[in-house]
Amino acid sequence: MEPVFVREGSAGFPEDLSESESEGERGRVPSASTATEIIDEIRAGHTHIEISKSLDTGFFPVQNAFRAEPILRERFALALKLPRIFRYQRTRPFLFLGLIPWLMLFELDREMAADDVGNASSRMYLDVFLLLTCASDLVRPVPRHPRITAIVFLSAAARFCYLLARSCMIGAHPLIIAAPFVGLAAAIATAVVSPTREQIANDISNELGVTAEPPPKKELPRLSLSGA
Repeated sequence: MEPVFVREGSAGFPEDLSESESEGERGRVPSASTATEIIDEIRAGHTHIEISKSLDTGFFPVQNAFRAEPILRERFALALKLPRIFRYQRTRPFLFLGLIPWLMLFELDREMAADDVGNASSRMYLDVFLLLTCASDLVRPVPRHPRITAIVFLSAAARFCYLLARSCMIGAHPLIIAAPFVGLAAAIATAVVSPTREQIANDISNELGVTAEPPPKKELPRLSLSGA
């Protein structure tokens, strides 16, 4: 199991370190641990800690660490064996079927690019980029961008619908006809089954018994009529 670095939070230390600087700094020296050990520590009531994925990155209080850092969210979600993650992992192999329509589109664009047809080469490179984007998220045990993956699957279905409508389905192979249904089914399944960042962060906070801090609200600038 990959390590998680932990240190004491800043809440318990005085702001003026002139007298107790050495003591405070010793208490905040980070140490390597595991997600399971930190979970036991938090459940024991030691919640004034900060965690990080490595010593080279910033430390986050446990109240907002799982919303801010995807690697920490993944490690703690797997350590806690969240039911939402368990359901996703059972369904994940079927979600890979959503890549098949894009593989078919890539082959179509490759053949058209070989014949110097229009902008087929540009579409072929776009196919590769979208394939890698979706595949890289599906291979993760905890998804990071499920909504984007669902949109990409849906776009493949839309493009096949356009191609079939343009040719009025004359001479269309059965696989071409089935492709938009596969893409649509994969998009719906991905959107329904895949947990979002907020859902995973809330589940982890509930399991640990800590109150997750809500994301900061962005206030829009107020218009003033004084200069009108």
